[in-house]
Amino acid sequence: MVGRIQLEVAGHHLDHPVERHAGNDWVHGPIGASVLHAPFEFQVHRSQGEMRFDVAIYWSTWSPDGPGWAAVKSGIAALAKDGWVPE
Repeated sequence: MVGRIQLEVAGHHLDHPVERHAGNDWVHGPIGASVLHAPFEFQVHRSQGEMRFDVAIYWSTWSPDGPGWAAVKSGIAALAKDGWVPE
């Protein structure tokens, strides 16, 4: 653990550890009845020999113009390099 970050969830302040993985800082978001979605979710669908990978982004950190958007674009580029076609 490299530190802690305070998050506000449903009017309560929660402290979460900041962890170091692969040279980057990560914070695991809260889980509970008041949290409807993870920061982002993905699903892989397979139908008639074709696969589709859907990603939903719920936290502004990874939305366009957010501080994490470059990481999202990098991930999309890596998938495209492996043959996935963005829609």
